[in-house]
Amino acid sequence: MPAALTLMEAAVTEAVDPREGVIVRMFTQESQIFKDIPMKRIPGRYYDYARETALGGGTLWRAPNTQWTSANGIHTPYREHLKILGGTVDADPYITTTDPNGPTDLKRRHTKLKIQELMNEFDRSIVEGSELTDPNQIVGWRSRCTASGQLITPSAPGALTLRLLNQTLDAVKGPNSSKVIYMNPTMRLKLWDLTDAASTGSRYQITKEEGMFGELQERYAGAKIRILRTEGDGTSILGFDETVGGTTTCTSIYVVRYDEDDGVCGIYNHGGSGKLIMVEDTKKVNGQPLDRLLFEGYYGQVVHQQRALARLTGITNA
Repeated sequence: MPAALTLMEAAVTEAVDPREGVIVRMFTQESQIFKDIPMKRIPGRYYDYARETALGGGTLWRAPNTQWTSANGIHTPYREHLKILGGTVDADPYITTTDPNGPTDLKRRHTKLKIQELMNEFDRSIVEGSELTDPNQIVGWRSRCTASGQLITPSAPGALTLRLLNQTLDAVKGPNSSKVIYMNPTMRLKLWDLTDAASTGSRYQITKEEGMFGELQERYAGAKIRILRTEGDGTSILGFDETVGGTTTCTSIYVVRYDEDDGVCGIYNHGGSGKLIMVEDTKKVNGQPLDRLLFEGYYGQVVHQQRALARLTGITNA
């Protein structure tokens, strides 16, 4: 099975259709999750794997003339199914061919809007998707963060503190440099205020570096900061719409460690060609003239162990 790459890396390193590569680049620009999540190409419609559940507990100190107690670690079998994400851009050929700016201008503008819409939905499903709500979408982080070690909740809903954020970082396995923090724009402002007020020492600093497309990339305590918002209208996927302890205006912050073998990763497939996304351009639909551009991709996600993901909940806009 090929090594997992982000879709942008795959578009660069694999022989893909030039148009497909352009679409993937646009996906990566519009999605905060596509920028980082490694995508493992799989055969078939589902992916079977074993999730680490517990260590064996059989590693001890043995006295002379005694035997080892056999105790293996526990892995629980899981199966993740690919889900179909896509949409169409439709236009009457009369409109496209008589457009004063050329036949491709209208489709270009509507394509950009459609890609924004697709990536908004991809990010939302990765974070908040639930099979109970819609069995056709990816099961998201919210549904997967249920164990006590994954779910960090303050004693009562309230304002963000650095201690709570640090506790959430600590709940995820590995060095902070391998982790990504996802929050809404308001929480980033709160974090700026907290770090400004706390100290100028390296322990509380937000560092900055150049991102994939020349944008400013921020880190807190070594972990990347990504802002989840709905591109287009600016609202956040992580809104103040969660209920915790009777308070109905809470939000969450997620910490994720991406790794194709031991963390969170995506899965995809589009036939034997290994396409990242299918892009089809047709001029007729059901025998009638219609200029249609179809986007369709098959995606899912895998969480290899509980400590690859943590959720800080019960945070208000205080």
